[in-house]
Amino acid sequence: QEIELGHGVTAGILGAARLHPDANLQRYVNRVGKWVAMHSGRTDLPWSFGVIEGESINAFAMPGGSVLISHGLLRRLGSESELAAVLAHEVAHVELKHQLQAIQASLNSDVWAGLGKDAAGQAIGRRGGDAFGLKGAVAGMGVDALKNGVFLRPLDRGMEYEADRLGMVIATRSGYDPYGMVAVMQVLAQE
Repeated sequence: QEIELGHGVTAGILGAARLHPDANLQRYVNRVGKWVAMHSGRTDLPWSFGVIEGESINAFAMPGGSVLISHGLLRRLGSESELAAVLAHEVAHVELKHQLQAIQASLNSDVWAGLGKDAAGQAIGRRGGDAFGLKGAVAGMGVDALKNGVFLRPLDRGMEYEADRLGMVIATRSGYDPYGMVAVMQVLAQE
């Protein structure tokens, strides 16, 4: 369910922001990201990484292992170690299930109950592809959570620090210079 929820959120984001057209750039970011993810505590996930167009300075991790980085942020990074630090930070959010915690904290019980009713109704209406039609319903919940602004809000500062710490460990385990994280922090402070 975590993976399907993440697919729904990713689809919602990609409906609003296009992937960067440079296939070589996409392959490069995927190669670095998957290498970093192999050194995390969630190697069981179907990790995917992508670069979205735009000049914003941002990266997003969705439940289930989808990670997007903006082209604007990527252009400001000075080395592969810095890219690995950004991706490791996002991988850490997924490993620590921060997005799932944010969903639970952000959605009041009425909105969550409404999403649950919609998912149940869709599941009952479609018994095709999977046993109870739950895959599409859960993915739809991800899109609804995106529409409700859950993934547009910043995570709490404690979660960010936790992801910074674990991200540095993951990047270092992956063979990257741990000072890549420091350099990224300097880039972000300048922006």
